[in-house]
Amino acid sequence: MTKAFTNQREKRPFMGVLLPLAFFCMVLVFVVIGVGVIADTTAEEQRAVVENAILRSAVQCYALEGVYPEDISYLASHYSVLLDTEKYIYHYRFLGNNIMPQISVFNLQ
Repeated sequence: MTKAFTNQREKRPFMGVLLPLAFFCMVLVFVVIGVGVIADTTAEEQRAVVENAILRSAVQCYALEGVYPEDISYLASHYSVLLDTEKYIYHYRFLGNNIMPQISVFNLQ
């Protein structure tokens, strides 16, 4: 080895560690961001599944009883709809016996 190259290595011994450490930190940041995006997507998909389950239960009630239920608690007690009030806010607006109610579910977080 040349003397100039040897002197540079002696002056900066941390350079051999710095590049792998920077690469590791960059990969770690991408993983953390990816996990956050996946978590948000999963929460939105779960909300949509809950909303569709309530909608299907309301339609089933109409098919079996001839009227839409006046409130969401009727669906919970008679059609086994589980309401997680710690995770979701439920909007159920009864519009009439033979008019589909407005149903929306919102994430609390």
